[in-house]
Amino acid sequence: MKRIYYFLTLAILLSVNIHSQEWRVAVTETLPIINGSHFLTTSLGYCVGDGGAVRKTTDSGVNWSLLAPAGTAKLWKAYFLNELFGFVGDNAALIHKTTDGGLSWTAIPVTGGSGEVTGIHFLNENTGWVSTSTSSVGKVLYTTDGGNNWTTVVDNPTGSLDALKIYNGTTGIVCGGKMDIYYTANGTTWTRAIPPTLPPGYSRSDLRAIHIQDANLAYLVGWGSLIGLQASIHAKSTDGGATWTFLAQQAENKTYDNLWGVYFKDANNGIATGGATRGTVCVRTNDGGINWIPINIPCGGTLKSIDGFGDEVIISGSNYVLKSTDFGTTWQRMNPIPGLSLYAMHSIGENFIVAAGFDAVFLKSVDGGRNWSASTIRANNAAPNAQDIFFVNENVGYASHGYGMISKTTDGGNSWFQVMKDTIAVGWTNYGIHFLDENYGFVVAKTANNVDGIFKTTDGGASWLMKENIFATNLRGVAFTDQNIGVVVGEKYKIGFTTDGGVNWTPATLPTITGTPNFRDVSFINSNTVIAVGDAMVMVSNDAGKNWSNSGATVPEVLTGLEFKDPTNGWAVGAKTSPRSIALLYTSDGGVNWTNRVDYSVFDTMKTVTDVAYNSAGNAFICASSSTIYTNALPDGITKELGQPKGFSLQQNYPNPFNPETVIRFEIITADIVNLKIYDILGNEVAELVNEFKQPGIYSVSFNAINSTTKELSSGVYFYNIKSGNNSLVRKMMLIK
Repeated sequence: MKRIYYFLTLAILLSVNIHSQEWRVAVTETLPIINGSHFLTTSLGYCVGDGGAVRKTTDSGVNWSLLAPAGTAKLWKAYFLNELFGFVGDNAALIHKTTDGGLSWTAIPVTGGSGEVTGIHFLNENTGWVSTSTSSVGKVLYTTDGGNNWTTVVDNPTGSLDALKIYNGTTGIVCGGKMDIYYTANGTTWTRAIPPTLPPGYSRSDLRAIHIQDANLAYLVGWGSLIGLQASIHAKSTDGGATWTFLAQQAENKTYDNLWGVYFKDANNGIATGGATRGTVCVRTNDGGINWIPINIPCGGTLKSIDGFGDEVIISGSNYVLKSTDFGTTWQRMNPIPGLSLYAMHSIGENFIVAAGFDAVFLKSVDGGRNWSASTIRANNAAPNAQDIFFVNENVGYASHGYGMISKTTDGGNSWFQVMKDTIAVGWTNYGIHFLDENYGFVVAKTANNVDGIFKTTDGGASWLMKENIFATNLRGVAFTDQNIGVVVGEKYKIGFTTDGGVNWTPATLPTITGTPNFRDVSFINSNTVIAVGDAMVMVSNDAGKNWSNSGATVPEVLTGLEFKDPTNGWAVGAKTSPRSIALLYTSDGGVNWTNRVDYSVFDTMKTVTDVAYNSAGNAFICASSSTIYTNALPDGITKELGQPKGFSLQQNYPNPFNPETVIRFEIITADIVNLKIYDILGNEVAELVNEFKQPGIYSVSFNAINSTTKELSSGVYFYNIKSGNNSLVRKMMLIK
């Protein structure tokens, strides 16, 4: 059905210059950070987070309804017996109980426990176990009266207890740091187990997750680290948890990250998951843990919770919910937009806009920012944080990452491959990236602390020439005006320039100042004028980067992003954390003068603004934390009105009856995807008015019966339906000609 575009009236056309500076949220997270989750089926699940937040899904994590808050503290664990009865645990030895499906909660002190609730398991409303832990003391407590009284059944005075599992109400295992493992065969009498023997060289031995297959067979997973090449811990017990055997991984398949979840569908077939700074780790075994093979998963975050139902598996954590129906062979990411920090943006033409950031998250719009999709820049099964991104056309793009990785796509970001292989060098981070065409480009980096790297390719990343430690700093930004003239900027108040395509680099002449602030980004606005931004400063060079002067702009914030749409108009953006503020500096004279145009009714100071990009239509897009992108592009006929929404509502259109145009007003109180459609009396869709993420507010949208289809609508009754989250409303309207 043809999309309807609205408000193309003379009044709107005359007000474009005014509205072009009005900001709105184009997209933001659909699910915040998940600290813990519990699924009763592959569809029905619960997750918990900060501030007492408890959410419920009935469609495997696509949509979540926010239940009543369970207190105000950070929640770590959830355990539900059914849709009415459940428990969640916080960071102060409290569990919160609901008997009405989360409409209300009762706080229950876990008397005798202390610290974070690390595990919950209840057999019924009365009988249950809870593990609590500080960094040095862990306990398991048992109740038979719904938490009125607790008995300490495990007291681990010298170490944490991080995971608890109970099987059939009798077999139980709890584990934690320092290889502390306890087991029970009756639920009440617990004994310290004989832990697995680790190979030499482990600096820590934290155990993070448990799976109990039956009264005898159980598995543990845990610690891993690239430092010292400490392989992820796998262990197995065949006597109910009394003794444990270390499961060594084959050299070619070793992972070196913390594993936080493990599930077996039978004695032989299991999946373990976790992750760290190189992205999500997911491994699978079909021989009872003898061999663990890494499998691809479309995610870059640390996944901590796993629930399995035969071949169907749900994994969650770090703003992600993923589902597999074939035991990990293929995965579907369920939540549309994970809430992660965006570090960089880029645009090609009017419609193609991308952003990337933490956990290698990748956001993309192909319709000028109206709709957005999210995926992960996962190349050769690795997904370190994406620090910068650059597309030379709508198909070919590059991203720079931590751990020395550079990735490339030739299909618009649908798939990625490494053109510079990731390493185990924790200190190597690739930052700024700039390409002049598909083949000719530069990347700047820190290859170790205060050791810079400048990488050049002339064959699309097939090979790289490296210049190292020219400026003894961490380089953050790079820009070229042609194949010869370029500038790099970095920390410790360093700028360098080249006039021969990077064969030689020369330190620039900078004004004398107090201190050595860091530069973060740089951009040419013509062949001679180049601007650099950084820690509370804007610098300008009029000779292609050789000599620099202070622009004189007053900037209290750290500027991290810079973009010009033409030689005179541009934005520099950034933020400050204490006190929190945002900089949206605008110049209309080529960087001579700057004014801060931040609108705090739109921009959230709790979010960190990082980068800016222009599309060819002259609209600016600014990225921030929580996968938030702001824009000053006019919405398609949707107006946000003044006032606070009172609830989810859909008002009667006015005028009604109408011919040919009418206005529909609606209110939403929860940020979510909003869909508003028009149907005829037979139920056929005739127009889609809204289909995009909206912040809470009061909105109005115009519907024109003449422009809605390829032919005019006939007189008669029509229906309009709004959906947002789990809410839906329908009203009737009449067209009379």
